[in-house]
Amino acid sequence: MTGGTSYCRTSRLQFSERINPLTITGSTFFVQTSSEVRVVGSLTVAADRLSVTFTPTSRLAPSTTYQVRASNITGLAGQAISSFSSSFTTAAQ
Repeated sequence: MTGGTSYCRTSRLQFSERINPLTITGSTFFVQTSSEVRVVGSLTVAADRLSVTFTPTSRLAPSTTYQVRASNITGLAGQAISSFSSSFTTAAQ
């Protein structure tokens, strides 16, 4: 994850095998607050299909914990890819 306190943060998830881009949607890969309010943003699958980047449409709130979640994503051969969850907290301004 990259960015600073007063900037948008992007969340990038790297995969060890190529993913099926049709399985990357707002319900399979998203960022939300600890109170489960989803962050509005866009998803971009890399040309090599080995990563997905989430970019929020507005700045994230300071001193807030966010969760990055991914599930129900499949590889190009149709195999399920393990679910993923991680969290980060933005700095105070």
